[in-house]
Parts: sequence; C-alpha cells; structure tokens
Amino acid sequence: MGPAERQQPGLVSLQVDAGRRRDARRGKAVPGTEVSKGGFQLLGTCPPAAADAQHPDAGHQMQSVPGRGEGKGKIGFGRGPCRIHPGGRGALHGKLSGKPHRLPGQQLAADMLDALRFQHRAVLVLCPLVHRKNAVGVGGRGDHRNGSAHGGQCTGQVIGTAQMTGQHRHRKAAAFVQYHHRRRNYGYRLMCGQKTMTVAIMASMEHMRSEEHVSKLVIELMSCFDHHGYASYFNTFVYDAQENLNKVRDLLARGVECFVAVGAPVGHKELEREIEEQGGYLISTSREFRNHIFMSDLSASRRIVCYLYERAGENFCFFPCSNPLPGRFAALKEVFKHLSQEELLRRHTCCCISYKECRGNYPDFAFREGYAATEKACGMNPRLRGFFYENDGFALGGIAYLVQSGRQIGRDVWVAGYNNDSAIRNAPYPVSSVDHDWEHHAPLFVEKALKNEPCQTVLDTTAHIREYIPGTNRIHEIDFVSSEEEYESSK
Repeated sequence: MGPAERQQPGLVSLQVDAGRRRDARRGKAVPGTEVSKGGFQLLGTCPPAAADAQHPDAGHQMQSVPGRGEGKGKIGFGRGPCRIHPGGRGALHGKLSGKPHRLPGQQLAADMLDALRFQHRAVLVLCPLVHRKNAVGVGGRGDHRNGSAHGGQCTGQVIGTAQMTGQHRHRKAAAFVQYHHRRRNYGYRLMCGQKTMTVAIMASMEHMRSEEHVSKLVIELMSCFDHHGYASYFNTFVYDAQENLNKVRDLLARGVECFVAVGAPVGHKELEREIEEQGGYLISTSREFRNHIFMSDLSASRRIVCYLYERAGENFCFFPCSNPLPGRFAALKEVFKHLSQEELLRRHTCCCISYKECRGNYPDFAFREGYAATEKACGMNPRLRGFFYENDGFALGGIAYLVQSGRQIGRDVWVAGYNNDSAIRNAPYPVSSVDHDWEHHAPLFVEKALKNEPCQTVLDTTAHIREYIPGTNRIHEIDFVSSEEEYESSK
C-alpha cells in the first residue's frame, strides 16, 4: 500500500477490553489466555495522514486497512499486527481483501457512522467477543440477517475459526449476533426515508407526571404500542406555547410518526397544525383536538352529586381548581336547578389554588390545598356534610382535616374525589370517586393512531360510590340510583 492510499480518510479505534491477565507492558494479552468476554471500542473519524518521505509507514500503528477472509468468515488486518487476537499475532489464515473504513467485528458501528454521514466524530461500540484464539463479531450490511449463525454459513454472523466447541457457545454467539443485527437504527432509517416506528405520548401540563391515573394511561399506551412493534417517547408540555411548539418540532425531526396528547396543552391549535403539516397524526383525550377520545365526566359526576345531595341536602360544597370543569359544573346545575349560576357558585363552591401555582411535588401540593380549602369552607359553614373534590389528591387533604376536626366520614359527613386513585380505593373510610377505566380504553387510542383514522369518540367514566355496610365498619360499593332517575325509569 503506497503513501497515496494511506492519505485517504479512515477510521481509528481505541480498544478497551475486560481481560484479567496481562503482561507487564499491558499492551499485549498473554498467548493462550482468555482475554475478554466483551469490551468497548471508541470508533471515530480521522483526518488523512500526512505523507513522510523518511518514514512512509509512520502512523500505521494506529490505522490499518482491515480485511475480511473469504470463504470461512475469518478476520484480520491487511498488514501489521492483529490487535483483536491474543498475543498480538498476525492475521488469520486466508486470502484477505481490503475493505476501506471497516474494522473487524465492527461493521455495525461503521454502518452507524455511514448512516449519519460522519456527522459525529466518534461512537462507542462493543468489541468483538474474544475467547482464547477465537473471535466472534458482528457482520456488515451485506450479511444475511435472517440466516442461521450456527454453521458460520452466512458471512459475518460468526467471525472466527471453527474451533468453537459446545452448543452453548454457539447459541450465545447466535443470540449476540441476532440482537445486534435487529437493533433499530433510527438515524439510518431517517436517512433512507423509512418509518422509524416511534410515537410520542405527551402530558399537557407538568403536574400530570405525578398523577396516578395519567401514569396508568401512559403505561397502558406504551404497552399497547410495544405490542405492535413501536417505541414510545414520554414528554410533558409546559405553559409556554412557543416552547411546546419547539418540543413538537424536535420530536418530528427524530422521526416520530404519531402523537397522543393527554389533555389540551397551551397553544394546542398550533401544535395540531404543525403535526398535520409534517404528515404526522395527533389524537388526544381532549375535545379541543380534531381527533379525540374524550372521557365524559357528566354522567358519573351527576351520580356523585346526586348521592351527596341525598345524604347532605343543601349542606354540600364542591371544591374545584379555579373555574369548575364543564361536566362537573353541569352536574351541579342539574341537581341545584332552583339556583342561578352566580348563587350556585357562591353557596356551593370553594375554589382551591390552581395546580399552575405548584412549584414542587404535586401530590403534597394538592394535599395541602385540599386541607386548607376544607378548613376555609367549614369555617364559613360549619354544617357542611357533603364534600366533592376536583381530584383525589385534594380529597385526601380534605379527609385529613375532617378527621382531625372530629367528624366521622361515612356517618357524619360524606366525601367524594375524582380519578379513583389507589389511596382512595384502599382508604379506611368510604370515599367515592370516578374512574377513567384506561386499561379498557387505551387500546382504542393505539388502534386509531396506527390506522391514522379520523376519530371523534366520547366515552363515559365510571362512578364508584362507597358506603359502610349497615351495622358494621366494613366498606362496600353500592349501585346508587338517585330518586330522580328512579322516577324517570318508572314512567
């Protein structure tokens, strides 16, 4: 190889293996020793080496033209010592042909660098497995990736001599090769214009990351997408429209094909327009978006309010965050028909501080605000007996105040929350709540997202009304029917 050939850009490698026994120089492995079961190699681009008239071979100690043996899948360097095999011996037997920009056993890494068009200077990759004098590595893009690796019939699947004995080693080698051949290379897929099979699940507000029912939905969605071969991102929108738009653009640049939004974030119209213009698909739990699967809270809230009204009468209070949610406020207006909207808000609501003011742990924030709001409401009307909270986090704070003030939940006062969190389901008091049933509805989100179908679906949430079993301290759920519903059904 002449000086002109050595001036071509190439790949350099720095190998760090996990061998145990080394000689004093720490440069060569002791011959015949099991050097390593694995290691890492820093693979990167390097500029062309300058020609030196006095030392034409200088610099070859760190860069060589690698070659792969023909016929038996052996590996080695075109010239110079072979650093893959113990003892620093020469290349294996067999006719070698030069393959520029390829290191033995590191074809996958070279593929990665090629796919990224050398935009990154270096990449850390696995070294070939080395066992005594036998090396096992990963083949290049010309490998038959679906063939068997046991007999070494497919070039690059098992690289090394045929002395590896025992079916156990062959199975390990085959599993190693299959894993690395089938890993997703998103950069390569993007360069080739292929689908990356990735989705993004986005919570519309920062505090949602700490809500149990949102975590439940995200886990169910990830599980369903994974079943169809899709990888998932999970991220959270903020209260800034431009920052949300930048997040969406970044995910689209990564090759995300569809988005699932939990709720309606700030600037949702611009987000929807951007995703559709880029050929993506967006579906949400909010009716603010064109494609949605909306969980209506009207029917379940009506049952909760009717139950509390029959137990507490006019001594009832609803605890929303800022403005009452439409479904729950509509349920209030249906029950308290004799009151105007202004009078209903004044007499039967007590607002908690908005979750937008939360700057720390949201469950702790909701507990404190639920406690403070309940204390304030009871101070204004000590006869209150029915308490309905916007979510279960606020309800837990309210329960704490009611118990500390000497009230008996389920006997003197009745409490209901929303979301049916585990702390409410397993509370030592009968606390009613509303469940979204995400384990049943999450597959529908995935089905619509993968088919890119228009979707405007409205589903009902489920009310869970809990009471003490009469004459005992045991709790059970009841199938509550209000007197008005009973009257309507009897017609």
